[in-house]
Amino acid sequence: MGKPIDITYSIVDNSLRARTLNIDTADSKPTYPAAVEMFPSIVNMQAYYGKDTDNNGTVDARNRTAPTTNAEWLQVIAVRLAVVARSTQMEKEDVTHANLLWDVGTSITMADTEDCTLATTASKCLRLKIDHRTTGNATATASSTRWSRCATCCGTHDRRPQDRSRASARRAQRGISLLFSLMALVIIGPGAVALTRSVDTGTLVMGNLSFKQDAVTASSNAAEEAIAWLAANNIDKKLEDDIPEKGYYASAREQVDPLGTRTSTGNKLPLIDWEGNDCAGVPSATYTTCDVLPVAGTDVNGNKVKWVITRLCKDTGTAGGSNYCTRPAMAATSTAVERGELQPGGRISRALASPFYRVIVRVQGPRNTTSFTESLVHF
Repeated sequence: MGKPIDITYSIVDNSLRARTLNIDTADSKPTYPAAVEMFPSIVNMQAYYGKDTDNNGTVDARNRTAPTTNAEWLQVIAVRLAVVARSTQMEKEDVTHANLLWDVGTSITMADTEDCTLATTASKCLRLKIDHRTTGNATATASSTRWSRCATCCGTHDRRPQDRSRASARRAQRGISLLFSLMALVIIGPGAVALTRSVDTGTLVMGNLSFKQDAVTASSNAAEEAIAWLAANNIDKKLEDDIPEKGYYASAREQVDPLGTRTSTGNKLPLIDWEGNDCAGVPSATYTTCDVLPVAGTDVNGNKVKWVITRLCKDTGTAGGSNYCTRPAMAATSTAVERGELQPGGRISRALASPFYRVIVRVQGPRNTTSFTESLVHF
């Protein structure tokens, strides 16, 4: 059936203490250890009991008489407790020194109750007697002394005498302390605000640097995707003509302003239509055309990717003659392609370096992070 639990609560030296019954498992003899303090500054604890005297399951008698026998305890089906706590903080204003009133409601009929003088309804109260001494149990009656406040459900109570001149001095000292506290707040407050803003600014800067680094990394992936598209289409002269739907242009378009920051009314330049809205956000008097269309690549970690590829040639069509193109500086008409094999023939083959291709990548990330990168590649 398990161990029985028996906890005894008591008020000793103005503190609430508890003592728990222990049952030895060997001989089942109960032992009571020393009471342990639970809460300080508790000066009184009272209870009144709801009893079922006719064994019908409802309360028909209420009183403060503690049961002493097993039969009497079996009649108790409800208990109401009041605990009086005394503050150690001295009050500035005068407080009552009368014994506390415990409001037990309007429907209680008990011999010890009286009308609650502070209540606005016809409530009944029990009067709690409080000890005014600094030590000992809460058994003495009320006195006319004042010191610190006690509180319970229905009132306040004071404990110890105080000298009014000293109280006035304390009030004055409290005012001075408040003045110095306000001065300290005025001095420290702006510093605390500045420190908070500094930390927030540092965090914001670190976050922006992280977003920028992520956008640059994403542009590298996008450039590799664009180069892979070039390599796959570098056949059958497919790259000699514009393919706008793929963001490819067979001429250099060297006057294009990729960022849109250099064009102006006095120096109009072509723009790339990154947003796909015919450069609606740019004043029309500041640029010449907006007909270079990018193509969207595969998003990288939530970053939006677009690119434009231009062939660094004067015009579209076959490279050579009057349609000169930019080529690698070390390009030759022939090159050694097989090395390290000691066999006759096959050392020299005819190969021409292709023109350079310019890959411009724009990446948009969180917090309006925008990254532009440019790569040059040839085959």
